[in-house]
Amino acid sequence: DRGSITTEGGVMVEKDIYSNGIIHSTQGMRVYSQTDSNWPTSGSITTEGGLGVNKHIYCGGGIEVTYTEQANVYSTSSSSGSIHTKGGIGADKDIVSGGYMKTRTGIHVYANTDSGHYSQGSIVTEGGMGVKGHLYNQGGIEVTNTQQAYLYSTSSSAGSIHSDGGIASDKDIVASGNLKTASGLQVTSSTESSWYNQGSITTNGGIGVAKHIYSNGGIEVTNTDQAYVYSTSSSTGSIHTAGGIGANRDIGAGGYFRTASG
Repeated sequence: DRGSITTEGGVMVEKDIYSNGIIHSTQGMRVYSQTDSNWPTSGSITTEGGLGVNKHIYCGGGIEVTYTEQANVYSTSSSSGSIHTKGGIGADKDIVSGGYMKTRTGIHVYANTDSGHYSQGSIVTEGGMGVKGHLYNQGGIEVTNTQQAYLYSTSSSAGSIHSDGGIASDKDIVASGNLKTASGLQVTSSTESSWYNQGSITTNGGIGVAKHIYSNGGIEVTNTDQAYVYSTSSSTGSIHTAGGIGANRDIGAGGYFRTASG
């Protein structure tokens, strides 16, 4: 059945063609109209229904979708959203989204741009970043926020870095400010000390302790200041205490044992 009208040549029509059936072509369809589109009802080709294409579509202009269905990454339907593809999406330039960009399988960024500022790098965000799982970083992490941390603040998140859990470091932790803790400091290193710059804890300055110090080993003082019993300063000598000294065993002195009170 070749239809009601057949021709061995072409067909030239000055006005519209209407068909209640499908228009078939074995050679393709070319539209010479240059009418641009700014809405689903305008352009060189418009359709009241959908458009199915078995092969590629090339577009010299932009593609705008007015359909506003939200995409749900956890939807049982993989076709949720305004645009759906069973394959990937490749873009030679930026992809800009007014909503979230969600993925069930992860995001892999192949750019190797290093960061020297919070506005540089392979991933840049104008807001914060929340990570529910682990974060592994082969480079360093630099925080430009200068908020001070207060040990007795009513907010536990004071400071530039805050963690609800602990912090583990395989190497040194260096701080230009004080290192403060509300629950104590425990050092598991068992390094012995034979000089003031050796041991599990060393300091270039002094140590101030508001309460007792207990030592399971000895205490050796390398300071050689002489003590003068009649000095106007009661703090002369290598060891000074505002109270007394109690010893369960002998006290040995390489110098004199002097007292101002008997």
